[in-house]
Amino acid sequence: MRVLIVSVQNESETAVGGIVTYYRGLRKWMQGHGCAVETITESTAPWIVKRLTGFIRRILSWGANSDRHVVNCDIRSYWRLYLQLFFRDPPDLIHAQDVISALAAGRAFRWRVPLIVTCHEVDFQSRQLAIRNRTGEENFPRAREFYKDVCEELPNWIFPSEISCKRFEPYLNSASSKRVIRYGLDWTLGNEISPDRSLLKRFAGKKIVANVGHLLPVKNQIFLLETAKHIQDDTIVFILAGEGGDRTMLERTIADWGLQDRVFLLGNCVPVEPTMKAAHLYFHTALEESGPFVVFEAVSVGVPVLALPNGSLPEVLADIPGSLLPVDCTPELAAEKIVSLFHSEALLDDLAHRQLADLRQRYSIETSGQRTLETYREVRENWDFDWPPK
Repeated sequence: MRVLIVSVQNESETAVGGIVTYYRGLRKWMQGHGCAVETITESTAPWIVKRLTGFIRRILSWGANSDRHVVNCDIRSYWRLYLQLFFRDPPDLIHAQDVISALAAGRAFRWRVPLIVTCHEVDFQSRQLAIRNRTGEENFPRAREFYKDVCEELPNWIFPSEISCKRFEPYLNSASSKRVIRYGLDWTLGNEISPDRSLLKRFAGKKIVANVGHLLPVKNQIFLLETAKHIQDDTIVFILAGEGGDRTMLERTIADWGLQDRVFLLGNCVPVEPTMKAAHLYFHTALEESGPFVVFEAVSVGVPVLALPNGSLPEVLADIPGSLLPVDCTPELAAEKIVSLFHSEALLDDLAHRQLADLRQRYSIETSGQRTLETYREVRENWDFDWPPK
């Protein structure tokens, strides 16, 4: 089977993020099970296509006053053009990693190629925009309308968690199919990772709490800073790996609160696993998360996870006592929990072992890959060439 993976999330040597990690792992598994898999993202486009479509995008977005207009330009000026120019020989199946590339691929091939989209979002996109801009969802009515139209047009959906499936279901076409297929990880890879020696040397004698992710409002790193402010133990330090629009705000807050010797912004760390393995605890603060790949990566290298109970985290960690903070947890309570965990190395080791034993059984790449491959075959057999329904 020839499978084309399409995504707006770029793949490169320095690419970070759970979506990239997901489709890389899936591609490797599929290739090992008889599928020919090709991946295209914006980073794979020829230089001339990038310049041309960027120019078109800027022209069409002049005077635009809504996210809907800009997103629509993205679909029509970039993806459809690229796919139609460079992929004239259709694959057997397209597996999109977001609704934008899914819609573009469907239209580019005129819905003649079976199409699946994995929805990595835990909530509807207008809600995501509201979080990103620290405002109310009512400020994005056109974005909500646009994404609802997009969802109506897509035929086959994979959700990595029950909560994302539940939240998106009202927006899907009644004729579309949906499945929950949990993410999968090759848990043996964690055994091959060594901790970042420079971090071990830099923070010798310290207890390291790590957080990895783009520095964005939805990742909620400000909660980590508020937690650090309530910890008086100078042997506990926090490291944040990632870049994003919140960096300036976080740097200013660290300076204003006098946390320069306690909280450290490391920038992008690629690969990120050695950074995680140098830590003693992973602190997950995101407000929304469909499938927390970074949590799986931390556990795979032997680092216990403490998380706020947002998004799909209760599905992932609720059955492992000690892993989740209470609903409506305050920074003070989070600080108390972190300090109590560091009082006993045995407590941390026990939490790490219980998390690894549970998650590697429920989130294996073998189970996830096999279910995805079965979905590929089912979608190909049942593909309706008259999609989308009138």
